[in-house]
Amino acid sequence: MTAEELDKIAEDERESSRNCRHRLHVCVAAGCLSLHSDQVKNSLEAQIKASGLESECRVKGVGCMGLCSAGPLVSVSSQDVTYQDVAPEDAPEIVQGLQAGKPVERLRFAAVGGTTASTPKKLGPVAIGISSAP
Repeated sequence: MTAEELDKIAEDERESSRNCRHRLHVCVAAGCLSLHSDQVKNSLEAQIKASGLESECRVKGVGCMGLCSAGPLVSVSSQDVTYQDVAPEDAPEIVQGLQAGKPVERLRFAAVGGTTASTPKKLGPVAIGISSAP
C-alpha cells in the first residue's frame, strides 16, 4: 500500500466521521476481547440498526484504551464518556442514552475513589499512572 493510498483511506475515514453525530469506540484489544468486547460491538451495531440510527451513529473497534481491568470499554465521543464492564445486554440502554442525550450512569467509568469521570483526555498507560520508564 502506498502513502497516497493510506492518505486517501484516512481522509475518507475523517469525512465519514464528520457526518456522524455519535461515535462509539469499542476496545477490541486482547484484554477486552477476552471479555467478549466483540459481542458488545456487534450488539451495539445491531441495536443502532434496529433503532434506525445508522446515519447518526458509528461503532468502531479500536485498540487498547489502557484501562484493561475495567473492560470491556466503550467510549462515546458525543457524550465525552467512557463506559466500563459493558455487556452485550447493555446495548439497548446505551443507544437509548444516545437518543435521550444522557449517559448511562451505572456503566460510567469510575475514577480512583469511586467517583465517575469523563473520558480521560489521553487513554493509555500514562492515563492510569503506569510508567514505561525503566
